[in-house]
Amino acid sequence: MTALKLGTRKSALALAQSTLVADAIHAATGRDVELVHVTTAGDVSAASLVSIGGTGVFVSALRDALIMGQIDVAVH
Repeated sequence: MTALKLGTRKSALALAQSTLVADAIHAATGRDVELVHVTTAGDVSAASLVSIGGTGVFVSALRDALIMGQIDVAVH
């Protein structure tokens, strides 16, 4: 069985949360989980959140990766 691809941002908090979820999935199912780092517009912009579109800029790239089949699930 192929590993489940779990999309996550690269921030320390996102990686900590995603690792907890990955470990729980593996413990419950025995399935391997691969963390896939997704860079969002909010990660690369120095502009204020208001000027780049609000808090949604941190999830849009994760949503796009799900739609395009690059990841199976996402944690945010």
